[in-house]
Formats: sequence, C-alpha cells, structure tokens
Amino acid sequence: MPIPDAIKANFHTLEKAFKNGDIALLECRDSANGEPAYAICAVNLIRQAGAEPEIEMVPLGLMFNNDPYEMLVPAFDPEFDDGAEKKKMKADGNARRRRRENRLQG
Repeated sequence: MPIPDAIKANFHTLEKAFKNGDIALLECRDSANGEPAYAICAVNLIRQAGAEPEIEMVPLGLMFNNDPYEMLVPAFDPEFDDGAEKKKMKADGNARRRRRENRLQG
C-alpha cells in the first residue's frame, strides 16, 4: 500500500522545518490517558500588521515512549501482511532489533 499523500506532505513540511531551524520538541499530555507525550513540531510564525507575531506549534510526529521495535511491524517484515489480515499486529521486537544490529555492524 502506498504512503498517503497527506503523510508525505507532512514529512516534507517536517524536512523543511529542520532545514530552516523551525523545529521544536514540545511536551504534551496524551488525551487518552494523561501520560506525558513529546511532539515533534514545526514552528509557524503568524505575522499580522501592527501586532506581535503569533507562534503556532504544528505537531507532525511523536517521539516513542516505549520500544518502537515492540510496537511496529515494518512493511518489509513477513508479519506485516499477516497483521493486516488479523487486524492486530504483534511485533517480535527482539528478533527485529537483532537483525538491525547485525546490519549496522556489517
């Protein structure tokens, strides 16, 4: 399945924000459980004539609080298609991490 255009557009906005230094890490709270969450935000300055610029934080991503290898199944993993059929994905984070570490060492 291709990556949706809206996701690609947000990624390119994030790229531009990093290049321009218009990026921030913002501490937030998860609305579902009240736990701390950390959003990667593009900083947007809204300029209005005769007024101070207003700063808008545009959240584009979240930092992981847990091990992403335990949470995510990448599209290249054989479990990816199995998870789509079951509607529930379970990742073998340790095996995936070992494969990644082996690639990095080689």
